[in-house]
Amino acid sequence: MTEASFKLKSILFLFFLLFPLSAGSEELGEITSDDVRLTNLIRQLEADRLLLAEIRKEVPRSREEAEIYLSRLKELASKSNPVRLVPLINRVLTRASVFYDWLTTEFESQEDQIVDYYIGGARGFHFALEEFKSAALLTVINRLEIAANVIKELKIELSEERGIP
Repeated sequence: MTEASFKLKSILFLFFLLFPLSAGSEELGEITSDDVRLTNLIRQLEADRLLLAEIRKEVPRSREEAEIYLSRLKELASKSNPVRLVPLINRVLTRASVFYDWLTTEFESQEDQIVDYYIGGARGFHFALEEFKSAALLTVINRLEIAANVIKELKIELSEERGIP
């Protein structure tokens, strides 16, 4: 890779980071498969960043706000890693109704509330949510490793081009 080629790829990287391609974008000259993979990696990293920001938030206590929050998580999961994360967030969504039913139930005692949390299934919501969060973090870790390897490869190519050991 020549220095000019490296600079072009760096500029394209920054451009696509700031202005992602829309589905109807025209081609900009000759785009290689490496450019497409790099663009896809950038899009996925952006989705990962947004997903991490969202999972840091506490789950809302009201059912209506939780539905909005969880649907946002599903949207971001489908952009980040649909094969792995969407089934997990679907499990969270399925168990959310049991949790919010439990949350709005008035119990005669705190003991009844605790027993119902464990036996009635509300606890399953938190387990499913933690499983989703763990999978999302692993997705981001793996993607960051890929990004680091790409950067290392570019650095090696640039060093070789410049004759730097």
